[in-house]
Formats: sequence, C-alpha cells, structure tokens
Amino acid sequence: MSVLPPPAIWLFDPSQMRVPSGRDSFPFRFLVGETITGICYTVQNVLKEGRAYQLLRVTNKQLGHVKVVRVLDRARVSEDNMRNEITWLTDPQTSDGRHAEFIEDQRDTFRHYIFFTHEGRTLKDVLADSTIHLTKRHIREIGMQLIRAVRKLCLDNVALIDSGHVSEVIYTAEGNFVSRDVLRSTKIRILYYGAVGAEDSRGVGVDQYRAPELIYGMRRHEKTDTFSLGCIMFELWTGLALIPPCQPGPLYRRDKTIAFDAVLGPFSDALIRDIRACYRGPFRFSDGAPAVEWKVSFSLRSFSGQPPPLHDLIEDDDALDLFESMLHLEVRQRVRLNDLFNHPFFCASD
Repeated sequence: MSVLPPPAIWLFDPSQMRVPSGRDSFPFRFLVGETITGICYTVQNVLKEGRAYQLLRVTNKQLGHVKVVRVLDRARVSEDNMRNEITWLTDPQTSDGRHAEFIEDQRDTFRHYIFFTHEGRTLKDVLADSTIHLTKRHIREIGMQLIRAVRKLCLDNVALIDSGHVSEVIYTAEGNFVSRDVLRSTKIRILYYGAVGAEDSRGVGVDQYRAPELIYGMRRHEKTDTFSLGCIMFELWTGLALIPPCQPGPLYRRDKTIAFDAVLGPFSDALIRDIRACYRGPFRFSDGAPAVEWKVSFSLRSFSGQPPPLHDLIEDDDALDLFESMLHLEVRQRVRLNDLFNHPFFCASD
C-alpha cells in the first residue's frame, strides 16, 4: 500500500469507552480537564488506560491543535521497549495504514509521551448518513484493504482516510439523471497506537460484529476476523446491522443466540455440541433451537420472528455469495481471509 495521508474517520466513538476511576491503575494518571505541564496540552478525553499507560485526546486551545497522546509510566516500561516501538512507528515500511500517524515523542522525569494525529468522524457516522451513497466499488476497495491490513481485528482501530464526499450524476433505469454524494476516498488506516505498556488492556470491540465463538468463550481463530469483516461489509452494503446489538447482563449469551439463529441459523448439531461444552444455557431443548420466551425483549422477539433473508437485502449475486461465505455460524465452514482475494466480488472491475 502507498503512503497514506492522516485518517479522518474512526469506527468507534472513544467517548463511549469505559475508563476506570481513581488513580490506582496508573500512579501518574491524568484526569479530564487537567493540563499536562511542559507540553501545554489539556486532557479532553481519556480513551483507554492500564497500569502503565494512558491513551488521551488532548487539546491546545491557544493553537487550536488536537492530538492523541500515549502516556507511559517510565518506572513500569523499559527504555529499550519504548525505543524499539518508536523505531517501528517511524520506519518508512510501516507507512502503509497499519498504525495511526506518529508525530513525535517527549519525556519528563516520570513519563514518556508519544504523540499521534487526532482523528475525526467515526465510520458509524458515515453509515448513519443517508446522504452518502456507498457504491460496490467503494465497498470492494474498503473491504480489500481491511482484509490485507487485518489479521487480529481490533474494531476500535479501523478508520477511513477522508470523511469528505463528492457529487456524481448517474442515469437511472427510469431515464432520469440523479445526483448523489459518494465518498471522496476509500483508503483506510488501522489506528494502532503501539502496545508497549498496554499488556493488561482488553479490546472493546463492537457487539454486533462479534463472532459466535467469542460470545461462547470458544477458541479464537483467524476466521473469527472473517466473520467480523463480513458484518462490517454487510453494513456498508445495506446500511443495516446484520446482528442487532444485545444488552450486557446474565441473559446476554441467550439473546445473542436467538439473534444468530434468526439471521444465520439454524445451529448445526456439531456447533451446538461445541457450545454446550463451554456454555449450555441457550440450548436446553433436544431440538437445539434457542428458547424465545417472555423474558426476551420485545424488540428481539419481533426481530427473531421476521428477520429479512439475506437474498432479499442483497440482489448482487457476487456480494451475496461473499457474505454467505464469510458469515457461517460454524468457524470451520467460513472462508479464510487469504482466500477472499480470489472471490469474484473482489475480481470485478466495475
């Protein structure tokens, strides 16, 4: 991939991430509204944190600058590890969309600061914008870059390069000229800020993109990413979430099972056996069908009763075959990421 300009759209909203309270996790932790002495930036949001680091969005109101900075506890993170990571971030070979754009690093007595460019609108915002039309070419190009870049998918780290759009005029089958807005750029960047000091962090992810094996505590696989990418590309194509998000709590796995079964089911006997080995809950009856009872939310009951079939939502044969190959409930039946490049959907020239 060629050298890319700074990204402009995040796939997630950092303000929605939960952050631990108190200063126990990081003894030199900055709080929202606190000014970082020496670099003249004020903390706008705490995006993530752990025992040895914080990921902050900071702003300099006088200059109008907004940046993302990783703050590392120098007592917990070795100088060699920090130096090796900065070397990797500044290597020209990494300027291919695999991480956020590195700016500079600074340090004081207790902390090491690594600065990155600040990102703008989320991809979720673009998907929710009914004025933007995503063509098959847009989805194909974004999907190919995702597949190339992603091996361990971290969905809070995928961005488009440019949130802007341009207008194009098309001639419809009804004989009319229609103007529509399309994305100006389909290039993406993986917003990776480095791993040093963040060993105790967990990926947040997006609920409606999570594969079944993650829900039931089964072994993660490369094809787990295939499922998540399939959900993303389906939403890019249709503007709709394939699997509705479910509320966390004691009934979370049961609700996810009902949603999976309604859209992509039925569960095979082999998969039910695998799930029961880890979690028996949803499959109480001999026929293997998850129980839809009064405790299930009204919206989920309504969804499970009349889910739209994939072939009704996707009229393009190549796209339908692609999504079906990526979205099998059973991981053994899903296509591998590397095999996707040979699929007719990605070989088309339109």
